[in-house]
Amino acid sequence: MPRNQIRSVALEKVLASDNRRVTPVYAVPQLGKGKMTIFIVLLAGMVTIGCLIAWSHLQFITYNYQISQKYADQKELHNINRKLKVELASLKSLPRLERLATETYNMAPPEPQQVINLK
Repeated sequence: MPRNQIRSVALEKVLASDNRRVTPVYAVPQLGKGKMTIFIVLLAGMVTIGCLIAWSHLQFITYNYQISQKYADQKELHNINRKLKVELASLKSLPRLERLATETYNMAPPEPQQVINLK
């Protein structure tokens, strides 16, 4: 008997011996090719829908962040506008202009003959 046959016979005796269980304890469910295809398509659809939901949520968060940034910018611009209006009013004030005219430009109030009334 050649050596290869001895090894195969010994392996068959070990695998087919009475102390080993050849049949599984539980039945393994078998899915057909059609059911497996349906399962894979449904799984791919669920993954795609999950990705779309995650993407839309990310877009929602991004747009909300941009909107809050624009509101903060708008509030800052309103504050700057208010400060500029106050500054403009102080620069246009009549007492300031009169003091500037007399001190800086050596101007004086007009004489009565220099005033011309328009009708």
